[in-house]
Amino acid sequence: LDGNSDGEKHHRRHRPVLSFHQIPSLHYMRKVIDETLRLSRVAPFASRVSSTPLTLSSGAIIPANTPIVQPLAVTFYDETYYDHPQDFDPERFERGEPKGDNPHHTFSPFGTAGGRVCPGKEYAYVEMSFVTAALLSSWRFELSPEDKQKRVGTLFGLVGCPNEEINVLVTPL
Repeated sequence: LDGNSDGEKHHRRHRPVLSFHQIPSLHYMRKVIDETLRLSRVAPFASRVSSTPLTLSSGAIIPANTPIVQPLAVTFYDETYYDHPQDFDPERFERGEPKGDNPHHTFSPFGTAGGRVCPGKEYAYVEMSFVTAALLSSWRFELSPEDKQKRVGTLFGLVGCPNEEINVLVTPL
């Protein structure tokens, strides 16, 4: 068969790209998703109210019932925790980044520890894996020639977005 019959085209478009059981083995895809979340910051901040007094390493005391806001962009782009934080580099998660005493709190796109982690975190990773695999198995994505050298920044609001237009060429495989 030449791969061009209607049945074969239908099968290519509708075949399962990925099974649920394959997702845990896609280590590099998880790194790409994590790096995308780090750079895009779906939520611009995380906030909590301290239930007990907290003593910071500097000795300052935060009284109980004080609202605490963590601007995620500050942490995700801090050179203390990430080498070349403006660069897209999924391998950084293999090299022990984020650095620091508690890396879980310096990379927490779904919230911090315990019951305060987004209940949809694992579902979101599964969904992002399926969508990414489906798109990459059927389409080729490339920045337009005029955008390849562009350094795009972020506009901050309820959700971060690029500060200028990005053109992507999408072609079928």
